[in-house]
Amino acid sequence: MASVALVLLNLLIVIMGDATERVRGSSQLHAVSEKTQLLLEIDELWLPVLVSLGQTHLAHPSNFPLWLHMLVPTATEGGASSK
Repeated sequence: MASVALVLLNLLIVIMGDATERVRGSSQLHAVSEKTQLLLEIDELWLPVLVSLGQTHLAHPSNFPLWLHMLVPTATEGGASSK
């Protein structure tokens, strides 16, 4: 009985470790997605408002380079981001 309990405890530890790794991978993917959404919201919503209020220096293309709009997270089958 003691060996069965030990095996089951080891199995539980492995399952918990695997779940932790999956959550860690999806949290990084979610963080990149949130940053991308914020950049797009600033560009689409707030930039026209600020320009109409006279803050034209904010509309300079160097503040919004095109590569920032290409930050789209991709997911693999396991849910982790591809690198």
